[in-house]
Amino acid sequence: MDERHSTNGDMVQGALIETQRWDLTTNLDMDLIWKMITFEGAKVLGIEKDYGIQEGKTANLVILDALSPQWAIIQQAKKLYVIKNGKVIVKDGVILPEFKKY
Repeated sequence: MDERHSTNGDMVQGALIETQRWDLTTNLDMDLIWKMITFEGAKVLGIEKDYGIQEGKTANLVILDALSPQWAIIQQAKKLYVIKNGKVIVKDGVILPEFKKY
């Protein structure tokens, strides 16, 4: 696959691309896209029972620097933290040394 068609797996970036591709411009449109990359994405992956922020769940999440899902998409919000199994593995866009494999 050439570089023009590569992806980085960033779902917020993908959401922005879809809003442009389908001319989705309203807050309701952005809400639907957000639901698609979060709750509906969990269903597609078969992890909906473990998805969400509740006691006893896996605690895999990304904390974004945005006031709302709409602004996260529009501004391509900075990922402040990435948490995997309850452990911070990325802070301010940098993988913490103890989690680097290379």
